[in-house]
Amino acid sequence: MNNILLVIDVQNGFLRNNATRQCAQKIGNLLNSNLFNIVTATQFRNRPESPYRRFLGWSKMVSLEEQQLIPAVKENAVAVFEKFIYTCVNNDFMDSMKKLNNNKLPQQIFLCGIDTDSCVLKIAVDLFEHNIQPLILKAYCNSNGGAGSHRAGITALKRFIGENSLIDGEIKNIRDINKALSKKDIIYKYRASLPAKAKIKSIIEQAEIKYLKGNALELIQELADSMSLSQRINNPAIDELLKGQQKKMFNAKLKVADSNKVLANYCIEWEKETIALYGKLLKHLEN
Repeated sequence: MNNILLVIDVQNGFLRNNATRQCAQKIGNLLNSNLFNIVTATQFRNRPESPYRRFLGWSKMVSLEEQQLIPAVKENAVAVFEKFIYTCVNNDFMDSMKKLNNNKLPQQIFLCGIDTDSCVLKIAVDLFEHNIQPLILKAYCNSNGGAGSHRAGITALKRFIGENSLIDGEIKNIRDINKALSKKDIIYKYRASLPAKAKIKSIIEQAEIKYLKGNALELIQELADSMSLSQRINNPAIDELLKGQQKKMFNAKLKVADSNKVLANYCIEWEKETIALYGKLLKHLEN
């Protein structure tokens, strides 16, 4: 399977604040790491008859200098899709993607670029509606509208395409890409009203997602909170799980729970299953 990256509008004229300039630099470093099999890009041109001029009075991105892609994009992109509106997704784009991907439409495409709240958002939604999952590299997106606009774009993306399609953190090696691809296949199944066994199972599934997002401490907290304090006493799998920094977090709680050991009988029926599930999580933490 090809790892396809689409770099959106990283052009001179869109690098208008520190955030977008830093974003472009990070994207350049990402491209030069050669972690993606196929790199593509979009290039926006603001034509005289464009809706941006007619309805918004916006006349930037007209000169060739403004429209120039940054060097790293020009050097690494095997295809550049010229566009005159927010999106590049049309029949020609889909045909090109199919040709680049061994004559098959890709199942997912990684996205990064500028602006999070406009072109990145629109292209992501268009791919989604063409049954291609957009995987948004959040650390490699930003907005000329400022931090508030970037955050608004991220919020809208969560609503439009789902949180599982938003990738946290920087991509430093192929393992990070594989984590992103694994994350998209995990589904939240948490239901507060589930019985103890089923609840622990669904929490494990959520925890895997949080691990893949790098939130190890948060997932440990959620797992611990899913059981009463007394249920965690004398459980070897949980003791292993709380080693190091995690164990320090719960020392105070464990001392409180120590006086309630008698209540631990509550979890005897499903203790074996719980240990197995925590063992599964522990493997994730050790990888």
